[in-house]
Amino acid sequence: MSDTKEYKVGELSDTVPAPTQYETRPFKKGRPPEPLQFEINLTAEAHDRQKKSGMVQVNTPGFSPVKLYCDEQTPVGDDTAPPPLAYLCAGIAFCLMTHLTDIYTARKIKIKFDEHRTENAFSDRPQQYA
Repeated sequence: MSDTKEYKVGELSDTVPAPTQYETRPFKKGRPPEPLQFEINLTAEAHDRQKKSGMVQVNTPGFSPVKLYCDEQTPVGDDTAPPPLAYLCAGIAFCLMTHLTDIYTARKIKIKFDEHRTENAFSDRPQQYA
C-alpha cells in the first residue's frame, strides 16, 4: 500500500459541457468598435460528501474543454482536490496576469517572466486590508 495521497485538479476533456437550461452560442469575432463576444460554458455535478466536478469550455477557437475537480478539507470533505475558493482566487490572479502581459506586450515593455507575479488576499474581514 502506498502512502501517497491522491489529489486531483483537472484534465483535458474529450467532450464539451452540455448545458440543459440554456443554448450555447458560437464565438463571434467583433469588428471594431464592436466588442468581442464569447461565453464560458460550465456544467457542474455534485458527488459524495463535498466532492464536485465541472466541465468548462471557453467558446473561443483554440480553447480545449477541461474537467475540474473540487473538494473541501476534512471534516466536511476528503481534501482530494482544491476547494472552490482556491479556483476563484487563482482565476482572478491568472486573469489579471494575462491582462498585464497583454499590456506589456502592446507597449513593448520587456519583463522577466520568472519575476512576473501577483499576490492576492481575500478575506471575509476587508477592514484588515484597509
